[in-house]
Amino acid sequence: MEQEMNELFQLIYETYKIPLRVIARRCGIPYDETDDIIQETLVAYYQTYLRKKNAGEEIGSEKAML
Repeated sequence: MEQEMNELFQLIYETYKIPLRVIARRCGIPYDETDDIIQETLVAYYQTYLRKKNAGEEIGSEKAML
């Protein structure tokens, strides 16, 4: 189970890191802070995903949530 969740997190990270970098740069985030912001965003998503999954709630669209 833990390995599945780690793989899911890695998949989400790889899928959305480039679009999130573009958005961060357009929002004026300094280049050297971009990866930190992306990681914080994805960790927050991941925690929400786990909470909803454990509660049996609908998870919805990853892209919309991010």
